[in-house]
Amino acid sequence: MAVLLATHSFGADKAVLPSGSQGEVTLDWHQFNEMWTKMQQMEKKIEDLQKPENLPPVPFTITKAAYKGIVGEKKTDMTAVFELDVYDPKEWVKIPFLPSSVAITEAQLNGQPVGVLQEGGFHQILLKKPGRYVLRTRFAMRSPKPEEVPQLTFNIQSTPMTMLALEFSRPNLDVQIEPSQGIDIISTGEKRTLVTAALPPTSYVTVRWQKALPEEAAGPAKVYLDAQNLITVSEGTLKAHWNLDYSILRRGVRELKVLMPADWNILSVVCDGLQEWKTIDSPKGPVLLVQLAYARKGNVAVGIQIERALSDKDEVIDLPQIKAFDIEREQGTVGVEAKGVVELAVQNAEGLQAIDPRELPGALWQSATQPILFAFRYTKPHALELSVKRHPETPVLTTTVDDANAVTVLTERGQLITKIRYQVRNQLKQYLAVRLPQGTELWSAFVAGEPVKPMKAEDGTFRIPLAKSQLENQGQSGFPVELITYRPITKFWPIGYKALTLPMPDAPVSRMLWSVYLPEKYRFPYFGGDVEKGDMAQSWSALQGQARIDSSEMASSNGANLRDREGLKEDLRKLTTHMGAAKSMAASAEADELVEKQAALAGSLFEANAPLPTATGVFPVAFELPTSGQLFHFGQIMVVGQDPQLTMYYLHGRIIQGLVFLILLGMGYYLLKVEWLEGIRGRIKLAVQSN
Repeated sequence: MAVLLATHSFGADKAVLPSGSQGEVTLDWHQFNEMWTKMQQMEKKIEDLQKPENLPPVPFTITKAAYKGIVGEKKTDMTAVFELDVYDPKEWVKIPFLPSSVAITEAQLNGQPVGVLQEGGFHQILLKKPGRYVLRTRFAMRSPKPEEVPQLTFNIQSTPMTMLALEFSRPNLDVQIEPSQGIDIISTGEKRTLVTAALPPTSYVTVRWQKALPEEAAGPAKVYLDAQNLITVSEGTLKAHWNLDYSILRRGVRELKVLMPADWNILSVVCDGLQEWKTIDSPKGPVLLVQLAYARKGNVAVGIQIERALSDKDEVIDLPQIKAFDIEREQGTVGVEAKGVVELAVQNAEGLQAIDPRELPGALWQSATQPILFAFRYTKPHALELSVKRHPETPVLTTTVDDANAVTVLTERGQLITKIRYQVRNQLKQYLAVRLPQGTELWSAFVAGEPVKPMKAEDGTFRIPLAKSQLENQGQSGFPVELITYRPITKFWPIGYKALTLPMPDAPVSRMLWSVYLPEKYRFPYFGGDVEKGDMAQSWSALQGQARIDSSEMASSNGANLRDREGLKEDLRKLTTHMGAAKSMAASAEADELVEKQAALAGSLFEANAPLPTATGVFPVAFELPTSGQLFHFGQIMVVGQDPQLTMYYLHGRIIQGLVFLILLGMGYYLLKVEWLEGIRGRIKLAVQSN
């Protein structure tokens, strides 16, 4: 089988065909099928390349960059060569190669001139066809003047492989290139210095140069040492932290040796350019060998930390000393700090000059975590001995209550319901223990707004699980612990006496405010106990019933009528002032905050018609009571180890009304009696006169 392909000529008057051809090509089936298969494979490759998952992740890369320059007296001529790979087959690609601050004098792409675009702070070229390209550019920079620092700094494009070669018109130069991974310096005769360096990926290069010192004039290295030592004495350990500041002149060194004290453990050794450190034995003791990755000159800082254990007995300790080898001169400072319950005293300070701790170097101050007790300076061999005494620790407070706000509702039928909110700051305490009066039930407990499960201990106290205070900029933050208790007591009689106790936790309470709702029908001529009384709780005000509260106004959420609410706030302000909580502006603001808390708590609604069913092992639910009746305020400061007591005498309001009626009746009787007697006297007088 053969396939005939006809060929036609277009755009010509006469087709030019091979001799003997009639414009047809004859292929057998095998040849046609092979050509057709190759065409389909090519189309498939083109389709695959156009799929998003097959497109390269970046449109281009700059694989290599090489910079070659000649540093002259007035200008520096640079030539940069970039190897570019373009991957995007469809779009134009903008390739930035040098910052726009560089003055370009020439640009060639694959040996041909190319246009340069300036955009986004870079010189850029435009490419569309995928492939590998070589971009060569030339640019110039101003060389430093003779009176200026011999230094060049210029920006480059960050590439994975970067080489830099510079030629100086002066011989015997010491050249430094930053950053670099190795420099080769070659002096050619008496006219030039050639420098080559491999650069890591970076966006800038700094080149410094100076005349190299003759090798024979350099001589051996001279090393000077300034040592700063911080000694930390605690109950079980003795630590020393050295900052060794070396000054290395003439020639670089790669090893530093330090004689260490025996029986001490080296915790760490840090130094810039450190290759490794190790200890070696010597007749004088262990020697710390610090090996550097390359020869160092100038300032070299080495940090060393060591420690050893201390016995439990009081003792005199020799503070550690170190001795650096191969140094010209050593001077230093020593600071001593103490941690824990240890007392230090200087027994011997030979070769040391006592100084004020404020004269110690700043780096030593930053390393200290406790006040520095002793400070010394030395310039020669020295010895320091300290006596250490340990004292038993004294228990300190781990939990405090900033304020306790309580509201008690006492109904005429003898239902006593109390809501207490403690503002607690806790560091270590697991539970807050509260002892409730006999016959009192704990209905609910909340910590930081979350319900908790209280426990009852064998001694009868209730234990409330505590959270831990969080550290803030202003110190430890507090959290609320809220309890609701219920206790049935005897109902109100026409005349009687009652005593109430407010339970306090096993932590000192800075301030306590207690609002008590009492039945409206009764009058309370006297309040006693160990609490401070508000104005409304004074005898004359209590007899007049001035503490009566309209519950509908107190429950108003929209704030339309705040007469009673503002009244109770004013009563609270006077009470806190009387307690001495507002002697300054800061204390006044704090007292106002306490008043707002107590007013909000006293104005909240409760519901207490009958005791609610309780259960163990479950989280409690929030419980609220309707506030109504007469509201009295009481307070106390610094409540420690005792529960505030409140006593009261009461009588029914009708008794007051009856007494008032009897008084009025007596006064009327008296007036009538006086008038009757006056009438009798007048008649007797008239009778006498008529006779």
